[in-house]
Amino acid sequence: MNAIALTATQEIVSNPKVAVSVFTATWWSGTATLLEWLPTGLGMLATSVGICLSIVLICTHIKKAKLDEAKHKLEMDLLSAKLSAARDKTKQEEPD
Repeated sequence: MNAIALTATQEIVSNPKVAVSVFTATWWSGTATLLEWLPTGLGMLATSVGICLSIVLICTHIKKAKLDEAKHKLEMDLLSAKLSAARDKTKQEEPD
């Protein structure tokens, strides 16, 4: 159950639409506070929450990129090992 919730949370956090939504809400609340359309306390709270969410999104994207890079490196190492094994097998089967 926890793994499902963690996976769902990671998918939501790594979604570019969520990042754009957080950016838009943060920008809007900051601008509305600056133009005095929102009370200062509410605007500052909304902007602070937006900044925190943005930091979480950035950290999640960086972590995902590092994991993808490590995954691709492992896949390349595996394919390289298979290719070396196939070459060795071909060399052994060649008549002298």
